[in-house]
Amino acid sequence: MIQRIQTIFLLLAALAASGTFFLPFASSPEAVANSILADQTYDIWDNIVLEILFGATVLISLISIFQFKNRKQQMRTNLFALFFVMVGAVIVIVQLLQANNLLDAGNVQPTVGFVAPFVTIVFLSLAYYFIKKDEKLVKSMDRLR
Repeated sequence: MIQRIQTIFLLLAALAASGTFFLPFASSPEAVANSILADQTYDIWDNIVLEILFGATVLISLISIFQFKNRKQQMRTNLFALFFVMVGAVIVIVQLLQANNLLDAGNVQPTVGFVAPFVTIVFLSLAYYFIKKDEKLVKSMDRLR
C-alpha cells in the first residue's frame, strides 16, 4: 500500500537527492583555474554525469513509490536508485580529493551538500529493508493458505 513506511523513506530519499541540486558539495577560499573549483564552489552543475545520476535517483525514487502493488519491481527500482546514488557519491569524493590535491594548502572545505548523497543512501537502504520485510510477510501469509 502507498501509506507504508517505505513510501516515506522513498520520498525522503528523493528529497535528499534533490537537495544536491541546490546545495554545494564543497567550497574553497581561492579559485583554481581549469578545475571544478573555478568559481570557488563545487556543486552538481560542475559535472553533467552527477546531474544525470542524481536526477535519475530522484526520478526512480518517485517512480518506486507508486509500484507498491509489485514489491519485487519496487525492490529492483530501489536498487537501481541506490546504485546511481552510490556511483554519484564516489564521483563526488574522487573529484573532491582531486581538487584538494590541486590546491597547495588543501583548503577545500566540504559543505552541507556533501552529506546529501549519504543521507539518500541511508533512506534508500531503509526503504529496501521495509519493502523486503513486507514481501516476506506476504509470502508467509501465502504459505498459510
